[in-house]
Amino acid sequence: MKSMKIKENEIYSIKLMGGEELIARVISQDEKYFYLKAPLGVMMTNNGLQLIPALFTSVENPEEVAVLITAVAMISETRDDVKEAYEKSISPIVQPNKQILTG
Repeated sequence: MKSMKIKENEIYSIKLMGGEELIARVISQDEKYFYLKAPLGVMMTNNGLQLIPALFTSVENPEEVAVLITAVAMISETRDDVKEAYEKSISPIVQPNKQILTG
């Protein structure tokens, strides 16, 4: 069986042992922890997937969050559309709507 190589500074979908799903940038790892930047939770709604804060009571925009490797059930590369939504959610830059203005 081929083992998956986790690349630093890449965005991954992470399913925790408790069933929660996160989208986050993995900034590094050691033998015990994945260190994540800007983790967001994933919630299914009637309108599709919604990204929500993974931690409601932490300081705003922590530099990194540590997750025990043993708490991770699955980790996978993230779909491009979800990755794009994640990046928009964490970006301080407001993206203008892509539409043609008529006057």
